[in-house]
Amino acid sequence: MESSPPTITVQVKFAGRTIPVEVPAAATTAELKRLLQPLTNVLPRGQRLVCKGTDPPNPYYLLMAPNLSGSC
Repeated sequence: MESSPPTITVQVKFAGRTIPVEVPAAATTAELKRLLQPLTNVLPRGQRLVCKGTDPPNPYYLLMAPNLSGSC
């Protein structure tokens, strides 16, 4: 039996609501932005991801985020 790759759930705040997005654990910020486009109607180039007051560069692996267990 094949096991699926590990995933993480990222809580994204947008327009006053929280959107849970499940992404592969090895995903980059660029991949997250592509997943967010249909949910927010904002092109990836117009999105800004902020975690702990910083905007991580593209590409940036989500596993490198400073605090995966809490909110950013």
